[in-house]
This record gives sequence, structure tokens and C-alpha cells, in this order.
Amino acid sequence: MRRHLGVKEHGMPTAENTHRAHTAQPIGMFKRACTPLLALLLLALPSPVAFAQEYWNDEGIERPHARIEIPLIDAPYNFQERRDGYSWVGSPSMGQTLGLSNGFYQTVHAGLGMLADPNDEAFWPRFFARFGFFLFDYLTFDFPGLGAWTHEEWHRAVMTHRGVRSYNEVNDFLKSSPSSGIIAVSGERDADLARMKRDHNADFVRLQAAGFEAQWEQNRRFSHDAFFHGTKSFDLGVMWINHVNTYTYLHSCSNGTTDEIVDDLNDAGETEKERDFAGPDCTGWVSDLFRANEPYEARGKHPTGEGVNRYRKSTDLTPSERSYLNRNKRFALINFIDPFAYGFEDFWYDTADGVNYYYNFRGFHYLTGFGGDTGVQLYLKSRGFKGTVSLHFYKNRSTTFPGVEFQWVEAKPFEAFSSLAFTPRLMAWTQPEGLRFFDKTQKPGGLVSLRVAWKEKRYAQPWLELQAKSEGWVAGEVNQSDGLATRLGVASEF
Repeated sequence: MRRHLGVKEHGMPTAENTHRAHTAQPIGMFKRACTPLLALLLLALPSPVAFAQEYWNDEGIERPHARIEIPLIDAPYNFQERRDGYSWVGSPSMGQTLGLSNGFYQTVHAGLGMLADPNDEAFWPRFFARFGFFLFDYLTFDFPGLGAWTHEEWHRAVMTHRGVRSYNEVNDFLKSSPSSGIIAVSGERDADLARMKRDHNADFVRLQAAGFEAQWEQNRRFSHDAFFHGTKSFDLGVMWINHVNTYTYLHSCSNGTTDEIVDDLNDAGETEKERDFAGPDCTGWVSDLFRANEPYEARGKHPTGEGVNRYRKSTDLTPSERSYLNRNKRFALINFIDPFAYGFEDFWYDTADGVNYYYNFRGFHYLTGFGGDTGVQLYLKSRGFKGTVSLHFYKNRSTTFPGVEFQWVEAKPFEAFSSLAFTPRLMAWTQPEGLRFFDKTQKPGGLVSLRVAWKEKRYAQPWLELQAKSEGWVAGEVNQSDGLATRLGVASEF
């Protein structure tokens, strides 16, 4: 709930600040209960650098401290026609938000690493360095451009894609301290949310889970950069904040803890545009997942008498809805099957002919607009090959739909063009017809993309990506319909 029940909680609203209180994730709960244990865990983890050092030395390449990769143009998203005189650019795309946030984290972590080495062989220097890293990530999570901001911007990206105007209140940080209330994604009109639910129901449901998707994808990007690009930035603090925060958020929705703030949220939002778009993310997600055919206005009147009652308590859920939410909370534990988050950057074995093979893996469970996506991603690299293979098991109410994904990372098949690196990506799946929760019909689909990057200069690596996909949900892709996409960006390693 960032008390957008978007990302995180900062305390109950007071008489002076109730106009600021909305939603976000219950990070406050995580801070109170889990911070000491998390800090101790980070201090005890092994050094990530040690696990891949040999590979990068063998290649004769110095490992970068950090990697920044940002799509400067993400089309057609950046050029979509806006509604109601919505002439400004709107919100950044999912990829742009993630690139900015991860780039900022890695840059700052790299700078901190120059002051204090979190992988120092001596215990006390390593102890204090890691404590400093964790303290930074913990205290700055609510800052613009960092974790909470990313969570909220992914909500906004889904709304922007469907012409719903919104505002990320994390950006008010310098105007009003987050400790004064709860942070929201506000500015939406009930009529626009009602239109989105009616005309684009799969997007409306996915909207409420998009913050979770952002945090899990942020961790995946950190892992990708560490495994394939050898980044030395110590990102484990924010990775664990993401893992623990998303789980505790689901737990607080399922056990009713978030109910305690809904009344305060209703009191705080006197007008439509002062209110958060959904309230607690996970209760809103499961409610609309089951009630796709229910008109938005059926939620009833807001307690003030003006507008729609947007927020859902656990007591508003049916037994089936509560059971399904609990089930997904348990499945979310799969995201902790993540060696990267425990400091294991890669594993390897040697063949009889002296060739080294490196590998890693992670389990994942995402909330989607039709249910969930559970699976495993395998990371592989050796001389001349770097790539991933993922198995997906998409599931709605009662049916499982299989999928597979392959990505070859920065292949260089042409000696004459050795400065060019090609990254093809292929996905094939079946997902429910219309991305509906109760539909058992398996509809095949897929995605194909190709990225070409110029790798001559380490500090400036422009890239172009072309993509085509059919109807379907893909993590980090805002468009769930079929369509083409073109992205132009730049990466930098230093």
C-alpha cells in the first residue's frame, strides 16, 4: 500500500494531514517486525563477487561497478493519444521506470562501495559496510526514483496505457514528509476507472497487482545484471526489502491488518482526485479478479456521499476470494527461492576438457490480471554463450496454461561486426481466452523480439529493440493486447 496501497506505510493520518492519506504497501509493518532480522541476514550472506570472479578474469574483462540501461524511447507507449486534453507525456513506461530506478540504485551502491567494501574479507569492515548499505536502502525506499516510486509508477503505467490520468504522490517528498501520512497514486476520476473496468477488465485487474510486479521485476533485473554483466554493486538490501515487503503486504491483506486503515483512507479522501485509485492493492486485486462482470459503481457510494467507494476490506471478500488470496500469499514464498538474494551470484562446474560452465536459477510467482504466473528461470553462460530459459505455468481459477521462454544474451555471431551484440527473445504460451479468470479455453500466443546493441564503448552502448507479441500477459510489458513495439535506449557500464 504505499498507502497507495501502493507501497508503504508511514503512520496513521492525523487531523492535520488526513487530506494527504491514501494508500500504499504496509512497509511500515515490515520495518517494525523484520528489519533487525533482515539486517542480520545481509551481514551474514556470502560475498557475491567471489562466485563469478574467475569467469570474468578468464574473459579478460574487468567487472563493472554498475550498469545503467534506460529506454529513451518506448513506442508506442510514449506516443499514445491521451484523453480529455491529457496532452503531456503522461507517465514513464515500465521499462523506463525500472531503468531509472535500478540505474540510480546501482550507481549509488557503486559509490558507497568505493567508501566501504561490502565484500571485504575482514568481518568488521564487511559488517559496517553492509550495515551502511542496508541503512541507505531502508531509509531511502520512499524517495523519488527509488523502490516505492517504482512500485507506484507501474500502477500509473497501466492506467496511462488506458487513458486514465493519475499522480504519484511519492513525488511530493520534498513538499511533505512521507511520515505525515500514507502515499497514494491519486488524481483519478471514478468515471475513468469505471470505463477501464468495463472496457479493459484484464488491465484493470492487472493494474492493482502492477506494484508487486514492479518489485519482483526490479529484483530480476539486479540478478540479470550481476550474472550476465558482472556488476559489483551490492544490491542485496533493496532486493530483500522487495521480497519481504511484497510478502508482508499480501499477508496483511489476507489477515485483515489493512482493514485498520481503510476507514482513515475514506475520511482522508474528501474528493475523487484526493483518493487513491484502489486502497489495499491485494484486496482490490482479488475482489475484481472474481467480480469481472460487476459494474464499478456496484461498489456503492463513498462514505462522504460523493463518488464511488473504491476501497475493499478483507471483510468485503467472499470465502472463496479470501481463500484464493491466501493461496497466492503462500505461492509468493516461491520468490524467496532466489540464490541471487542470498549472495550466490552463480555456480559452476568444470568439464574434463577444461571448459567452465556457469549457471543459476530463481523461482517466481507473479500476480496477473487472470490469476498468476509461477515458474522457474535458469541462467546459463559459458564461452560464447549467455542465455536464459524459463518455464511458465500460468493459472487462473481452475486451469493451468504452460509456457516457455528463451533469451540469448548479447550473442556475437558475425566476426565482421564484432562491436554488435544481438539479444533475441522468444516466448510461446497458452493463456486463458480473453485473459479471463474463469475461462478454461487455452489460447496460444507468443512474443518475439530482437535487440541490437553497439558495444564498442563501455560507457555508451546505444541499442535498438524490435518486438512483436500476441494477446497475453508478459511481466514488464504494459500492453496485454497484440501489437508491435520499438524501443531505443542506451546502456552504460562503469
